[in-house]
Amino acid sequence: MDNTLDPEDLLGKKLPYAGGLRLESILGYGSFATVYKAKNKEGQVYAVKWLNKIGMSDRDKALQKDEVMYMKLLGEHKNIIRLYDVIETSDSLYLIMECCTTDLYELITQSEKAIEIPRVKRYFNEICDGVKHCHNNHIYHRDLKPENILISDDDHCKISDFGLCCFDEWTNDFNCGSLRYMSPECIDNEEDDDDYDDDDDFDDDNYYNGGDRKRKNEKTGLECNSRGSDVWALGVILINMIFGQNPWSSADMENPTFNMFIRKDPDVLQRKLGLSDEFNRVVKRMFSKNVFDRYSLDELRQEVNRIEVFT
Repeated sequence: MDNTLDPEDLLGKKLPYAGGLRLESILGYGSFATVYKAKNKEGQVYAVKWLNKIGMSDRDKALQKDEVMYMKLLGEHKNIIRLYDVIETSDSLYLIMECCTTDLYELITQSEKAIEIPRVKRYFNEICDGVKHCHNNHIYHRDLKPENILISDDDHCKISDFGLCCFDEWTNDFNCGSLRYMSPECIDNEEDDDDYDDDDDFDDDNYYNGGDRKRKNEKTGLECNSRGSDVWALGVILINMIFGQNPWSSADMENPTFNMFIRKDPDVLQRKLGLSDEFNRVVKRMFSKNVFDRYSLDELRQEVNRIEVFT
């Protein structure tokens, strides 16, 4: 197979699963994959993720195999996209999955009005349920974002795209994931340290809780906390659902809003987005730059469910 094959050339192809699956239409594209809507003879609908192995680096092949492994380990869960089967040939990998035709990003960006708060809370609880299932199995997603939250036909959230997962709660895998949703300790930006040093008004000792540039696992020296990074991403997703925008483009000191939030004005998001006092209190802790001060998953869920007025 030519590695320049147009994904549309596979439309109409039949796969040996569930009495024969026919690839009917393209649902979307990823960095290494194309996702198709497929049907069997009985009319049952599936999603098929096709990966062309020709021309793919060994590292990328390993990542795709890892995704299959993580999905199999997670098994069935109502808020995680289900993997039914994997078909592998010499040049292709096909993941046969539960089919959802839209995602949270499309819902947020294409809707004419904001998602109603009761629906936001239900979605948030469902996403938290899926993430908790991952964490209970010592699997950390590391790329949670609205594009990776699929919406089923009966309006329930299902987490997808497990290619960047890991088993390690602490790593040094900087810049893993999508920048807008990445926690600050996982962004490799050495210039931040210089920025702090040059600011005479910034209280380093108070902010860093003892002067550490990044809060580390004291036993291993590793700096990126995978569990805390997932919780940070959940906070950004929550802001997206309520306000239709991100709090900042990246959680580093080069971003003006994040810089202001951390250095001088922790209420900047309250003014920018119109947060209620109750929600502003939660936002300040869920976006704590020190991972040890950040909410746990269960704490964040409880706090969000308690909030009556968000704006």
